[in-house]
Amino acid sequence: RRKSKWDQGDDGLGGVPEWLRDQFEKPKPPPEPKLGRGQRAIKIPQPLVGKVLGKMGATVQEIQEASRTEVKINQDTKEAGYSYAIVTSTSASEEDLNEAERLINVKIGGPFEPTTGGAQLPAKELKVDDVCVGGLIGRGGEHIKFMTGEAGCRIQVDQKKGTGLPATVTIGPGTPEQMAKAERLINDKCAEIINSRAPKAPA
Repeated sequence: RRKSKWDQGDDGLGGVPEWLRDQFEKPKPPPEPKLGRGQRAIKIPQPLVGKVLGKMGATVQEIQEASRTEVKINQDTKEAGYSYAIVTSTSASEEDLNEAERLINVKIGGPFEPTTGGAQLPAKELKVDDVCVGGLIGRGGEHIKFMTGEAGCRIQVDQKKGTGLPATVTIGPGTPEQMAKAERLINDKCAEIINSRAPKAPA
């Protein structure tokens, strides 16, 4: 007897016609983007793509300028829950690619690994008065380095120069204890800076 398209096959999809099989088969993971020389792909959770781009593309522009790279968002895989930032260094500089990857990971709270199923360590953003920025960073970055070492997690200050608007301090990714310590150190330092700037009461 000739087998018909309704017969049981070896793939466990017996009884399912050929034209319906794609509805029952497990979807294949989308392919990773093809990269050329001086390029790197960084996975971004789909809900955080907007955070990397920023308003009117302002954030991705800052990342490009700080890392001397070009960053494009490839959303071909968005149905799988993530997209890719394709980072290109025209000079194929590993240092520049590493810096771009670091800046992107700060925005998304750490490297995104959707296949591991493990919990991601969180990151947090604080707003601080722009007058505190210089004191938080310190001469040659000494204060921010000290606080990073004390807290045990990354602390980064992102200031829109000359705007007079609050600056953003990104803490983490790190454990809840590390982030709580970092936040306390930042708040204490800001309070110290503001108190030192307050006019002294006449004696």
